[in-house]
Amino acid sequence: MRPEYKSNIKTTLDNYRHWWNDKHLARPLLQIYAPRKGVISDHSYNEWVTLAHNLDNPDKAFEEFEKYCQQTYFGGEAIPRFWVNLGPGVIATYLGCELKIKKETIWIEERGDLSWDEILNLQFDQNDKWWQLTKKLTRKAGRYSSGKYFTSITDLNGTLNILASLRGTQNLSTDLIKNPKVVKKACEKILDIWFQCYDELYQICSRYQPGSITWMGVWFPGRGSDLQSDFSAMISPDMFQEFVIPDIKKQSRYLDQTIYHLDGPGQLVHVKHLLEI
Repeated sequence: MRPEYKSNIKTTLDNYRHWWNDKHLARPLLQIYAPRKGVISDHSYNEWVTLAHNLDNPDKAFEEFEKYCQQTYFGGEAIPRFWVNLGPGVIATYLGCELKIKKETIWIEERGDLSWDEILNLQFDQNDKWWQLTKKLTRKAGRYSSGKYFTSITDLNGTLNILASLRGTQNLSTDLIKNPKVVKKACEKILDIWFQCYDELYQICSRYQPGSITWMGVWFPGRGSDLQSDFSAMISPDMFQEFVIPDIKKQSRYLDQTIYHLDGPGQLVHVKHLLEI
């Protein structure tokens, strides 16, 4: 990577390597983003919506991101990275859900009307418009970066989150009790799609940068990703052990490095099970 926006990028990547390899560091890893001293910020970049607002002209998003990088101090282990953000759990859009784009946020609209037979018979269409767009934007972001910054793999999110978009959060919550075997079968299906998407996006990103990075801004020396299950804030530790931990283990075995995104205090009850992996 070129030290265009972070002069000590080599040291930063070395610090991450040491951290992943359990080597001693003099301090914790820190990510610090701040306006550069003496610089008046005039960029309009917002990682949550700028790309989504410019899907027909993504170069505008890349240009605003570069202005943001020029005007931002990336301290500690903060890394300049362009997040290809098309919503959390975007895989649900590849399977028929709708992406909602508003002024200040984007999200995946729940279908909530799919039966389990319909969900289990869903096919991942490689020609789906949102999947094709995800790959196109990732390629364009990588080419545009010219090695000056990293391109993030989109937010694939967790299997239960994706299922909640297809089945409906309330329906899925009761299904964990009434139809646990079907939920687990559906999770296997979603996880297979997750792996397919990850592999293709990693291959694209690896043409332009070493290792990998996701929306959290954490750098992985190899094939890595954040793992998460925001849905699990609503379930018990026993259910977390039964429905979430198996997927987390499979993803951790499949990838070289993983980190768990603990989404809010409602998930603190699950830390014990996570630490046992």
